[in-house]
Amino acid sequence: MTKRKLKVIDLGVIEFEKSYRFQREILKNRQYNETIDTLILQEYFPCYTIGREGLIEEILFDDEAEEYNEPVDVYEVDRGGAVFYHGPGQLIAYLISPLSPQDICVYVKNLEEVCIRLLRKLGLAAYRKKNRVGVWIGKKQIGFFGIGISQWISYHGMAINVNPDLSAFKMIDEFNDTTFSVGSMNDFLEAPLHIKKAKVLLTRSFCEVYNYRVEKTEKFTRVA
Repeated sequence: MTKRKLKVIDLGVIEFEKSYRFQREILKNRQYNETIDTLILQEYFPCYTIGREGLIEEILFDDEAEEYNEPVDVYEVDRGGAVFYHGPGQLIAYLISPLSPQDICVYVKNLEEVCIRLLRKLGLAAYRKKNRVGVWIGKKQIGFFGIGISQWISYHGMAINVNPDLSAFKMIDEFNDTTFSVGSMNDFLEAPLHIKKAKVLLTRSFCEVYNYRVEKTEKFTRVA
């Protein structure tokens, strides 16, 4: 089977607003067939995003959030899901790619499979949960997913905790539930994994699941 072409763009560590504008530009180019399928990799400076099912009231800005008091930005975003924390040490991957209406559930499952393959490459026993979206190791959720679709092109995507500041999740009401446990890949590894290596393994996993070959790789040190 002929492999599909993929462009990979690494934005490094970036502010959410700049990344979002960049992502929308790539999305528009893909809608007009002016570029090939594109995988955007990045880490965000600390921020909280509120998806279509989220409310700002779910972020604890008072004394309930004593464990994490750093000032951060909050953004309302056009992805699925509720409130989520982003920060350095968390790998963000957005695949800009055409879909059909029948593909949506399969697409999300494939994103989960990409995450699972990444973790299994490191010897970690990752799995899904029935009737839940996400990827877990043991009782800790490591992979998180929230997508957007515009003119049947996917955007947004996945967040994988490599080694972020997990205390920041305590500012989100949902993650204060004692039944909800968030973890990082490095919690389960004997030697810490560098985010650069995680990007290589994640790209390889995308190529396996979606039958891609990397046509071009670009690294940006500055995005307007």
